[in-house]
Amino acid sequence: MFNPQQIAALDRQVHCAVVANAGSGKTSVLVERFMRILLIEAVRIDQVVAITFTRAAAAEMRQRLHEQIHTLLTQPDKQAPYLEYVSAQALQSRLHSLSVQIGSARISTFHSFCAGLVRQYADVVGRSSDVRDADARLTDELCAESVDTAMKGLLGPENINDPDLQEVFDVMTPAAVQSFVTHLTRNSAQRREFVSACAVPIDEMLRQRQSTTQLLQREAAAECARRLAAHVSPYASSVPALSDLVIVLGTLSERLDSGDATALAELSACASEWFTTKREIRQKMIPAASKGCALPGPFPSDLTSVLAMIAAGWDAGIEERQFRASRALARLADAAAVQYAHLKKHRNVIDFDDMIDDAMRLLDDGEVADSIRHSIAYVMIDEFQDTDPTQYALLERLVPALTGGGHSGPNVYVVGDDKQSIYGF
Repeated sequence: MFNPQQIAALDRQVHCAVVANAGSGKTSVLVERFMRILLIEAVRIDQVVAITFTRAAAAEMRQRLHEQIHTLLTQPDKQAPYLEYVSAQALQSRLHSLSVQIGSARISTFHSFCAGLVRQYADVVGRSSDVRDADARLTDELCAESVDTAMKGLLGPENINDPDLQEVFDVMTPAAVQSFVTHLTRNSAQRREFVSACAVPIDEMLRQRQSTTQLLQREAAAECARRLAAHVSPYASSVPALSDLVIVLGTLSERLDSGDATALAELSACASEWFTTKREIRQKMIPAASKGCALPGPFPSDLTSVLAMIAAGWDAGIEERQFRASRALARLADAAAVQYAHLKKHRNVIDFDDMIDDAMRLLDDGEVADSIRHSIAYVMIDEFQDTDPTQYALLERLVPALTGGGHSGPNVYVVGDDKQSIYGF
């Protein structure tokens, strides 16, 4: 039924990560592993957690387990793999119990799993035990009301001369501001990161940005010089002037690699002198003796934007205005988030971000985290490649073994297809 690699993945005594392509049977192995945990290890069904990424996938997994139980009950010849470990009587008893209990199996999406923890430990995170999951319509409504309230509050007459708020509307339309603030209000992790970045003093921010910008410019310019030299080099043997250009570009790339910022302006001047706006060699740069010789065609178009960036240089004034605009957006997002949290609490609802954030708080509480881990013997995660950074951080807390954090906590089994990943790390 299973090949050697699939059989190895059924070992319940070790942590296991499976990487397999679509159609390779990875979900079938996960279901079989689930069955063996319940039937052979005799683990209670509430001690096994299976997580996937859509409600449809969770429902399908539950249905496949139900079908497997039915098959084993009605076709005794399919019971052989289990009878190697348990008696026929014990197997029948467990199958009948599971057929009744399978509806309560902890098979869910990440958010539903977290919401369950929030309700179980509601008092720890300051929630009501009957808190409800907000649907998309309600979250849209509450978020829109929160952003509208925040914008009206911060854009009142008392703030008319606020330089940060003036800057934001110099570079963005009101609709764009509203859309951006709404996005940050709905995405707490991104909002916290954005607000933290905007909390840096302007002088320090300018120093950081200037240093980073110039480093990126030097790196891009050095690569640009090398590519221009490679573009021209095949023609240098017949056109001595181009040989000189290749040497100049090579020297500039070396200086840029060594951190010589003055080479930026020299590369920009060299490119303007030698190349037209159509990215071709200027005819005036070719001596009469070389007229008629083959010349390189237009250099790669992507280098045009690199040369434009180099020519633009560093403008502290523009950077400061952009930072002031970002700081205003951070204030608006923070104000909207406070209002959004108030409205959700008033309605006794939580959204997806609340589920994850509250679960993280629970798993950061040593006593509560131990209680949660001890209540779970096995964790299985399907489509693991779709785990986003916040969800992975939560898993690290739930299952320390994921990051080599010791042997405490549940056994973990993850399965995914790296060719289908929607997140990069």
